[in-house]
Amino acid sequence: CNVMCLLLSLCNVMCLVLSLYNAMCLVPSLYNIMCLILSLCNVMCLVLSLYNVLCLVYNVMCLVF
Repeated sequence: CNVMCLLLSLCNVMCLVLSLYNAMCLVPSLYNIMCLILSLCNVMCLVLSLYNVLCLVYNVMCLVF
């Protein structure tokens, strides 16, 4: 039940790190190419956050049943 959730939590940690890098990206700099890559990663992070919400619901169901 929780294996997917553990994997997603690892992905979420990556997402938090990426969001910190994204804050750096707001400053115009030489790292624009990195920012493009990070924006792609951010789209993935949004998808992962949706999966995480589903995961929380799934875990609650697992505890109840």
